[in-house]
Amino acid sequence: MAISFTLTNEQEQLKQVARSFAREHLRPLLAAASQETDPLQRALLLRPVMEKAVRAGFLKSLIPAPFGGMASSGVDAAIFIEELASESPDFMISMAGPLIALAPVYEVGTPERITRFVAPFLADKGAPLAAMA
Repeated sequence: MAISFTLTNEQEQLKQVARSFAREHLRPLLAAASQETDPLQRALLLRPVMEKAVRAGFLKSLIPAPFGGMASSGVDAAIFIEELASESPDFMISMAGPLIALAPVYEVGTPERITRFVAPFLADKGAPLAAMA
């Protein structure tokens, strides 16, 4: 089976959007976080940038389409993740955390639970959080 490593026009556009966001918002975040010694204050620096990422639709773009998100392919997700992680791996982990925590809901949740727990991550505002325990 042949594999193409040429990105489609849509994937190139996704790459540029993610790269621009990372350079504009994550690079300054990384600089500010490296100056902050208090872990709580460092974490609080993340929230406004996460809210911007949510408004831009980035979190929604990582949620699988069958659950209301816009994730279309693993290649698209890899492009997006790579661009954000290149400027701030910590930020990307913060975005991926809720998605990892939601995976069991997708896998075995009832339709009602899926709707209840996924809905906050489909919003266009805020900075929703999820964790596994």
